[in-house]
Amino acid sequence: MNENLDASSSTGWIEATVQFANPTDEFLATFLAECCEQGGALGSVQQEEAGPSPRGRSEPPCEACARFAEAQLYFSPSSDPEDIINLVERTQRTLQALFPDSAARLLGLRRVPNRNWALDWKGSFPPLRVSERIWVVPPWERPKPASGEIHIVLEPGMAFGTGRHATTRYCLEFLEELLSDPGRPSGPNSVLDAGCGSGILSLAAAALGARRVTALDKDPEAVRVCVRNLSLNPALAGSVSVAVGTPDCLRGSFDLVMANLDAPTLLAEASPVALLVAPGGRLVISGFLVGEEHRVASRFEKESFRILSAKRDAEEGWIALLLARQEQCLIGRKGAGPE
Repeated sequence: MNENLDASSSTGWIEATVQFANPTDEFLATFLAECCEQGGALGSVQQEEAGPSPRGRSEPPCEACARFAEAQLYFSPSSDPEDIINLVERTQRTLQALFPDSAARLLGLRRVPNRNWALDWKGSFPPLRVSERIWVVPPWERPKPASGEIHIVLEPGMAFGTGRHATTRYCLEFLEELLSDPGRPSGPNSVLDAGCGSGILSLAAAALGARRVTALDKDPEAVRVCVRNLSLNPALAGSVSVAVGTPDCLRGSFDLVMANLDAPTLLAEASPVALLVAPGGRLVISGFLVGEEHRVASRFEKESFRILSAKRDAEEGWIALLLARQEQCLIGRKGAGPE
């Protein structure tokens, strides 16, 4: 595996070639960002997608039709090769729950001439258009928004939600449709982002005019990333509050609840999520696949919701549903927020 890698030499960067099986843009971006920001890699270069590789596969769900891509990660000359191997394996394990159909494996290590890999890493995260009006931009690029555009500044990192994954894009599209609707209820619009991750949905809701937004996540690290991203968007800070917790920690109700989670979590949290949707309110759920749609939709129908619209990714099978509460009253309390 360690091609041209002399442990006694400390000259030249260490290049690690990583192979990805069935990668999504979100998986690639998150994997590379984690290795660069948390694992000590100084930069990365992503290669074009390739076909089945003769150098081995990482046991994707279907090897016969698997798609492959490669990327190079660069580490300082003094880095320990064993640490690099452990980093790749640890990052793969960490992301497996979020991206069960994607995988990564280390193909080899070698020494290469010095270069400014940090700038190459930043080049891997250009501004990205994620809906009709919304762009996600990294903090080192601040292009001037064109008329009607909304720019959200996000720090690439481990928390889910960079706008590259289909479920995030679908939620953003629903959010834009709902908050751009001139017929929406008057008064202070309230939005709950349940499982906020990076905070992209919360920031988008505030940017689109929601007056009160709550970003909630049970993962303290995700909340830390969300707070950091909020600080990069100071004009929105007054509209968004962030908390560690689960939906049953909240009281009150919201005009719109967004839950981009996964099927097991949605099924387990359906009742507390439903209680947080105001009478006449809307609920957006996503993070599940076509094979899970019937079970998830049926669970929320039991909570008195009906499906208004659906967005489906024909290639990868991800789904987002827009639902409306059918009942006329809701046992809730004013002033939604953490207990």
